[in-house]
Amino acid sequence: MIRNAGNNFNGSHIKDSFLQTLFGENAENIDYQAYQPVIAYINGEYYGLIDLRERSNEDFLESNYPALDSYYMVEDWWEGKTPGSTTEFFKFERLFRNPESDYDDIAAYMDMRSLAVQYLADSFGFNVDTPRVNKIVWSPAGDVKWRWLLKDMDNTAFGSLVTKNYASYLRLEMKEDEAWQDWYSVNEKSAELFVRCLSFPKFHNMCADLFIAFNGDFLRPDRVVDKIDAMAAEIAPEWPYFVEKYNITTDRDVYTQDMRDFYSRRGEWMLKHFRDELKLGEPVNLTVDINHTIDSGDVRINGHRLRFNDFSGTAFADHAVEISCETGRKFDVIAKDADGSEATLCSDMSFYSLLPEEGKEYSVKVMKGLGVESAISSSEIRVYNYGRTLIVENAPLNSDVRIFTPDGKKVASMKADSERLEFDMNAPGIYIVSIPLHGAYKVVAGN
Repeated sequence: MIRNAGNNFNGSHIKDSFLQTLFGENAENIDYQAYQPVIAYINGEYYGLIDLRERSNEDFLESNYPALDSYYMVEDWWEGKTPGSTTEFFKFERLFRNPESDYDDIAAYMDMRSLAVQYLADSFGFNVDTPRVNKIVWSPAGDVKWRWLLKDMDNTAFGSLVTKNYASYLRLEMKEDEAWQDWYSVNEKSAELFVRCLSFPKFHNMCADLFIAFNGDFLRPDRVVDKIDAMAAEIAPEWPYFVEKYNITTDRDVYTQDMRDFYSRRGEWMLKHFRDELKLGEPVNLTVDINHTIDSGDVRINGHRLRFNDFSGTAFADHAVEISCETGRKFDVIAKDADGSEATLCSDMSFYSLLPEEGKEYSVKVMKGLGVESAISSSEIRVYNYGRTLIVENAPLNSDVRIFTPDGKKVASMKADSERLEFDMNAPGIYIVSIPLHGAYKVVAGN
């Protein structure tokens, strides 16, 4: 579909596409509308910049989950996209509103990690449309478990809201502020769901764990600003013609700078928010140095696969952080006291639960483990190409086969449900085929 950037039409023009792409490309368990800016002409008449987006209806599922025979999809709690969707979702509504339902009851029918990422994306951008509108969930029809699809996040990143506590916004302000009451009453179910789940320590800790991982990785201020700059630069050459077409009088650079200012500070306030909400301990510096490239495997913090080879973030005293490596990588964890003295807490580990102490800093040094050559020679798995088709044979049944570019961007994934898997790549180049616990393989897709 095509979209005109919504409420951000004459602003930075990238608020929605930026926030969706930031989380959709980097976080797991969440779906999003892919984005490509285009120049539109209709019957030869210039219409300016338009965002080419994936649709947020059943077309999305048919394109991205072609193996699904049937599914449910609901927007804003009442609009069913497929037959039976609202009936099925109303069952979930009754479940989570039942005061006797606990976390496990709700988690049986809701992908809680997906809900957590949706909450974190809304919270990071301070999405004032939440909980009113633009909330989409979907589930396979056979084994019902609802998952979230990011949509329409242009009402975000307002400079005056950079220090606002999003949980308080959902809990109190939306319900008690007269200016918001009408909006709140329309879709208070979304607020109730978020607030109810935030009351469960397991879910609230999940949000904190994921944000600790995200904040030192793809939500680092420098990386967020780099992403804003890249997306702004992509549309810059066309902007003067677009301004002339629609007689736009606002200054895009001012709005783009407002985005930079908001997001460069938002992470710090989010950490404060989680610390206050959970009554966590003192902030503790945590760094991870991955001294090898992506073809050597995966590194995860609190279950989140790092997207960059250097992690620099914040944990909290007495709040455990899980560190893990796949495909034979090993790491050391080093603690540094205020006086500069260091102590190695563990060596050559592939999993470690770190319990940070106040007043210390922690660094994780990841060493190169099982490499490409040994992975290939120690396994019957075969990886090769036929033109632009990457072929994987004999991958362990039900293993996750993932395709990355050399800079770490995941471009495809598939469950190994047969002896032979085929991946059609859009462009020639070098790709990394990763099969966790079984190896990483470098292969070139040709023309």
